Amino acid sequence: MFSKDIKLACITDVNNGLPIVQAMKKYDIRGTATIYQWMYAYQRFGVDGLIPFRNGRTIHDYSFKIMVITWRIDNSESYPSTAKHFDIKAPATIWQWEKSLISGRLKPQIGRFDIMSENNKDRKLKELEAENERLRVKVAYLEKLKALTQKNPKSPTNKKHR
Repeated sequence: MFSKDIKLACITDVNNGLPIVQAMKKYDIRGTATIYQWMYAYQRFGVDGLIPFRNGRTIHDYSFKIMVITWRIDNSESYPSTAKHFDIKAPATIWQWEKSLISGRLKPQIGRFDIMSENNKDRKLKELEAENERLRVKVAYLEKLKALTQKNPKSPTNKKHR
């Protein structure tokens, strides 16, 4: 595991023109993908992108995963661009979600739900408000339909079945 300072120094050296192969040797890094991943995280999230999570991973709920997968397929986007769009650190995470969905292992969580982040709370609130508005329109439509059928008692929808 590399410290934030080593990651930052490596990224700075590469950005200043040091070839990646030489940076690998200088910092004793095994593969170029590691450096590219650090560079991506640094570009996307700044210095905070170089610090690993306390518990090692972020937990996303089922609906968020499905939304990300659906968005990627509908927009014909790559994994890295989808990760950028949804602020997901590792594009491989999305690939894993898709493979889990195909194999049937990606399922809604049962039991206690995790505390939602502010972003998720705002998104959920907007979704609920939109659903609430759709239901209001539906109720208003059904009330008007009921009123019309009561005015016209010979309507086929108003007949009682035996």
